[in-house]
Amino acid sequence: MPIDAKFELLRRQQQRIHQLQRLIDELNVKSQRWSSWRLWTFFGGGLLGLLVTEFLLVWLGYAVLLIAMLLFSYAVYRHRRIDRRLSLYRHWQYVKQQHIAQMTLEWEQLPSPISYQAADEHPFASDLNVLGERSLLHLIDTSITYEGGQLLAEWLLQTEPDPAETMRRQQFVQQTRSLWQFRDKLRLYGRLLGVQQRIHGQYLLNWFEKHEAPLGRVLAFASLLAFITAFFFIAFLLGWVAPVFVISLGIYVVLLYQHNDAVAKRFSAVRSLHRHLSRLQAIFIYLENTHHPILRPHLRPFHEEQPSRALRRLTRLMVAASAQQNPFLAFFLNLVIPYDLAVAYLLDRYKAQLEQPITRWLSAWFQLEALNSLANFAYLNPQQTFPHFEEHIGLQAKAIGHPLLKDELRVSNDFEMKHTHDVVIITGSNMAGKSTFLRTLGVNMILAYAGGTVQAEYLRLSWFRLFTCIKVSDSINDGISYFYAEVRRLKALLNALEVDHTYPLFFMIDEIFKGTNNRERLIGSRAYIRAVAQKNGVGLIATHDLELVKLAEELPNIRNFHFREEVVGGRMVFDYQIRQGPCPTTNALKIMALEGLPTE
Repeated sequence: MPIDAKFELLRRQQQRIHQLQRLIDELNVKSQRWSSWRLWTFFGGGLLGLLVTEFLLVWLGYAVLLIAMLLFSYAVYRHRRIDRRLSLYRHWQYVKQQHIAQMTLEWEQLPSPISYQAADEHPFASDLNVLGERSLLHLIDTSITYEGGQLLAEWLLQTEPDPAETMRRQQFVQQTRSLWQFRDKLRLYGRLLGVQQRIHGQYLLNWFEKHEAPLGRVLAFASLLAFITAFFFIAFLLGWVAPVFVISLGIYVVLLYQHNDAVAKRFSAVRSLHRHLSRLQAIFIYLENTHHPILRPHLRPFHEEQPSRALRRLTRLMVAASAQQNPFLAFFLNLVIPYDLAVAYLLDRYKAQLEQPITRWLSAWFQLEALNSLANFAYLNPQQTFPHFEEHIGLQAKAIGHPLLKDELRVSNDFEMKHTHDVVIITGSNMAGKSTFLRTLGVNMILAYAGGTVQAEYLRLSWFRLFTCIKVSDSINDGISYFYAEVRRLKALLNALEVDHTYPLFFMIDEIFKGTNNRERLIGSRAYIRAVAQKNGVGLIATHDLELVKLAEELPNIRNFHFREEVVGGRMVFDYQIRQGPCPTTNALKIMALEGLPTE
């Protein structure tokens, strides 16, 4: 039934894309038609008017030119309206295509993920594919702003659970899961100005927080000089005084020249921000006009403070600053009044007034962006469920699967770890699914603590810290071998277990001490597992060493699970189902034999 719901949602998305394409095709035809009308009314009407003026009546020719001009203006108006609708439908189609790419894991169709670097010693970032290409963040993030994606990354990478914050986010996702139109329109308004890059909110904040040398006194003095110059110039024209205005004009020009670089620097920064502020203004207008009881707490800053009005005034000042790009216009304006200085002064003044509010508005917007990404992920995956958090329950999962695997490839498992100090040893052959199972649990726990949905029929979970040792890498630059890197990682895990913390550690280790020889690996693995089994944590250890399963006879809190395979028709067949007990088979020699390698 859940898969059927996802299939139906996917069908509706595809149907909407086809509908939008039909509308786009129809509008393209109309756009070409009105483009031809513009051409004919401009050249044809102009030529006809000139002919009538030359060979018939002059007034009639002027009337023809006037009619042609009116028809041309109407054609331009209609053509622009059609092009705006075309842009709207194309961007909306893009949003729907992104939905399908997220649902079917078509990674090449998704925009590139943000560049976000986790610390090298992070407990699980590199092991669980949280960042980078084809990652959890790459799949979920729908933010228009860089900071929205950054905030989502921080939620996915949180090293200690925050129950209150997790439940707040989960409640939002539950309540807004079905509000897809609200989210789609937000993405739409972020793209309508034709800019595909993300908005860098920090870039805007840096501009607002940067304080330049004040221009108030300079503007007052320049205004006084402009008034004096104008007064004496008029007096000179009336013959009352000698041309003394030349003196004040010279001082005025020198003053403007001395501050030209400071003004030009301000205007250059403003021009680079204009497109970003226009996009932000369109988004804020939409948020101010959105009234939904569920969204009210998150939209309160936009409803109460109306930030789009403040940005509109700032945008007008930016337009005024653009006059400097026209040398002739700028020359005559500044000859009469200190125009550039006045605009720069007003920009500085208004920027200072908005410094605190813009930080508040952007912060609310970043939060909403990150929350919308989680809600959108939940909406596009109706088969996913919300986890339940309970103290001292451990982990109980039914039909849990990896969300980064396609539906047709994903295999789900039931699994539970009830006791606080449970340690599970998972044995199994190569390629049987041990590593994928560890990552399945880890990724779903990340989603759960971030406030999102999980790929499971149900998941009951206690509050854990998370630590993994799955994909250890050596470092040529630092001169660190694979084995030493693994030892350092396992030492960090042991230190985390020994911390006296409110929340126990949930750890996962794949192929312990695989960087050394068999004898020392077995001795070290036994000692290490005995140590972690007595600490404040719950964990899983995947291994090929079947000798380690005997530890379950020694320590009561150690349990054995395994994955198995079969050889069918000369091929290895895996069902990727986890089973209780140690693995009864191995497959290394079988794989070697199947590939034609000698085994004796």
